[in-house]
Amino acid sequence: CCHEAASTESCTCGVVCIVRCVEDTGIVISNPPYISKASIETLDPEVSSYEPRVAIDGGDDGLMVIRKLVSRLNNLTEPQGMVFIEVGLGQADEVAQLLTNEGFHIDSFVQDLSGHKRVVRAFPGKEITKT
Repeated sequence: CCHEAASTESCTCGVVCIVRCVEDTGIVISNPPYISKASIETLDPEVSSYEPRVAIDGGDDGLMVIRKLVSRLNNLTEPQGMVFIEVGLGQADEVAQLLTNEGFHIDSFVQDLSGHKRVVRAFPGKEITKT
């Protein structure tokens, strides 16, 4: 797993604190900024006024940082690793497609309490046949 990406000071993707590698497991966990730039001002003031912009601003469509992360995941993961990426409402299927395009297999989606897909779970390489 990529040790430099685990730093709280910087990340391979150029955004502070969006990737955590779980030491010696090959697991990558990310809670990247995924809110679209236009939506930030519509958030509750507790979020829009106090959260660092870099922690919430996902660019024009909310996927800018996720695209950067996904394009670099093959360098961050190990063959038997696993990837977990938190996503915004309505973004899970598009993020799953980005991962698939980079050679990852989508294992599952984790839903929030309202039933929305909020985490995409994937692993590198071809689909593993469960017996």
